[in-house]
Amino acid sequence: MFCVRLMQLAEEASRLSGLIVDVFGDVAVVASSAAWVEKYKLEIEACINKVDGIRHINWRPSVDMLKEEGLDLL
Repeated sequence: MFCVRLMQLAEEASRLSGLIVDVFGDVAVVASSAAWVEKYKLEIEACINKVDGIRHINWRPSVDMLKEEGLDLL
């Protein structure tokens, strides 16, 4: 299977840690492990939807890490 890493904002120096987007065919898989990513979920999805060829977005939050930041998704 062919995978493209569209973006990885995971370095602490970037101050944007917690967001990884991998693309598998026409599916973008978003790995979220920071509260700011969940806060801007709609904006992030809007940006991803502008990429040609992406038809679906699969959001995969890291529930345990987000709980550590005080965010409860359930």
